[in-house]
Amino acid sequence: MKRNVIGWSLIVTFCFVMVLSASTLAIEQVQVASDGVFQQAEVSVALPTQPQEGNLLVAVLGARSAFTEGFFDGWELVAHASNRARQWILYKWAGAEEESTITFNFSGVTNYTLTVVEYAGVSPDSPVAGYSNIQLNEELTSLTVGPLTGANGQLALAAITVRQPVEGIFGWTNDFVAVADVTNNFEEQGLVTGVAELGVVDGETKTTGSWNGAGQPSGTLVLLNGK
Repeated sequence: MKRNVIGWSLIVTFCFVMVLSASTLAIEQVQVASDGVFQQAEVSVALPTQPQEGNLLVAVLGARSAFTEGFFDGWELVAHASNRARQWILYKWAGAEEESTITFNFSGVTNYTLTVVEYAGVSPDSPVAGYSNIQLNEELTSLTVGPLTGANGQLALAAITVRQPVEGIFGWTNDFVAVADVTNNFEEQGLVTGVAELGVVDGETKTTGSWNGAGQPSGTLVLLNGK
């Protein structure tokens, strides 16, 4: 497999919101769904059951093209990595008649991945405590997201998207547990997104995800506040 590397760049973004207090109530993962599409302009997933009203839905989107734009009506953008492996992290509160099938549309045709996680126990006043993301045009076999300084009662969610036909994200470090791994490869046109979480956060938090083969990654670490 031939890969061309055209230079490399590094962009790291940090955003942190101070929280005056945090409870010890744990954030609970309720359900998760993930999928990927090849050469389409939309991607969707179907959660196993209808989301419960008041729970938080977190969407992790990946795109193989750096030029496509997404249409995210009704969702709040947390972080965006604008790279050849493009990534968006979004959230919304589930309504009383929230549908279990979630679809996102885009301006361009390419490969997309989507993971949606439903969480209970997230603070309704300030769901996101902070985030850090990183974008690289260098071909690598691992990527570290973070660090962020967390507190008891928060949950850390990590996501890595890799452009190139690698075989999934694995080997998450620092006790992060894999939530989803979407592999969407077709010949040389590969796109992979892995998502992992750490349910108990106390102090500096970061993790490294690895994959086999070289690829250009984008990654984000998000901290969610508990009630």
